[in-house]
Amino acid sequence: MLKKVVVFDGGFGGELFADYVERELAVIDVIRVIAWRELEPLTKKPKDARRIAEEALAPYIGKVSLIVFANHLLSTFDLKYFKQKYPRQQFLGFSFPTTKTKRALVLATKALHGSLAYHNIVHKMRAKIQTIDCDDWVPLVDDAELTTERIERDLAKFKKFNPESILLAHTNFKDIRAPLIRFFGAHTIVEDGFKDTFRNLCDVLGFRGLDGRKSE
Repeated sequence: MLKKVVVFDGGFGGELFADYVERELAVIDVIRVIAWRELEPLTKKPKDARRIAEEALAPYIGKVSLIVFANHLLSTFDLKYFKQKYPRQQFLGFSFPTTKTKRALVLATKALHGSLAYHNIVHKMRAKIQTIDCDDWVPLVDDAELTTERIERDLAKFKKFNPESILLAHTNFKDIRAPLIRFFGAHTIVEDGFKDTFRNLCDVLGFRGLDGRKSE
């Protein structure tokens, strides 16, 4: 019997991660639960995000092998809540991207950026960090309306920072990887957390030796 994995999110990032998993691991059944109409609270309001996720996932809790939050806000604020409330269901949060470079630019949302958990994460990195709150980009990516011109305009003042790496702290932003590299230069490393989350998914499900290289 195929193992069933639910990928939950409020937008295109969930679709991107579900696609990623399907390319890498064809022996599981990936179920996409995307709360498209609830994008704003799933980006900005942790309490509302928990309620929306719980309602959307109710038909699957206890009936699937794993539920993955392809959403950094839920992973940061609510993963512990879901694990404690539903101990018979496996849950997985999305991995925060990390870097070994000296200068990193983080593309995040205001709610995530303002959390204690976020500051604890970046404090552990041995890098000079600058964070940009990109809330306005999230719905534009969902609607395929975020232009290269808008990206370059919003990031222009960070060009002098000359980041060696860019950390994508929202799953939607994987879709704009190419224009980010063109703007900052081919030497810039873009980290998105997809590969680490996939490895964790494989560990939970008991699959060994898979590292997410097909999707690179």
